[in-house]
Amino acid sequence: MIYYNRKRTLLKEGNLEENMEIKLDENFEIDIIDMGENGEGIGKVDGFTIFVDGGIVGDKVRVKLIKKEKTLWYG
Repeated sequence: MIYYNRKRTLLKEGNLEENMEIKLDENFEIDIIDMGENGEGIGKVDGFTIFVDGGIVGDKVRVKLIKKEKTLWYG
């Protein structure tokens, strides 16, 4: 399981790494909590919105970040 704090710092269970920031090409496990206008799933990592093509509400997915726009990410 992977955890994040409010400063967007990645914390890994059993191996706490406090100064790692969220960046492109990273993998995250998220819950899809909503659906977007174009049918993409929407999840959150520490307040950042992540759009996931093919995600459905209730899914738990591992997503690779491929694009960033301000506080929006695509995976």
